[in-house]
Amino acid sequence: MDLNEQLDDNFNNEDLDLETRTAFLEAAKWSKGLIIIIGVIFGLSVLLLFAAIVFSNAGQDSILVLILALFWAIPFYYLYQFTTKTKKAIETLDDVLFTFALQNLKSFFKFWGILSLLIIAYYAFAILALVINVTI
Repeated sequence: MDLNEQLDDNFNNEDLDLETRTAFLEAAKWSKGLIIIIGVIFGLSVLLLFAAIVFSNAGQDSILVLILALFWAIPFYYLYQFTTKTKKAIETLDDVLFTFALQNLKSFFKFWGILSLLIIAYYAFAILALVINVTI
């Protein structure tokens, strides 16, 4: 029996205890607060972006910023799904919904992990290019 099968058997045989449910509900509460803060910042950014488009000639740059803003919205969509599904799953004791909630949390961290690796790679190449440029 592999690890995934053992975890499946244990999860189906035992309900989440009160401490675990409380911890997940608290995590969902904090992620909801983060989503609200990011939503306000995102909304203000979009408003400022449209104001920049209307009152200046920043058309192409503004479109690029809007695309990047939408790109940044992806991980927070996953976090929102985790928040809402976790709360509902714990209230209704729905194992399937709880699994979907955790899959969204996994996707949130997977997005940030991949993005972090890309940023580190970018900085490594930038430093390498700088060192090569200085030595030439």
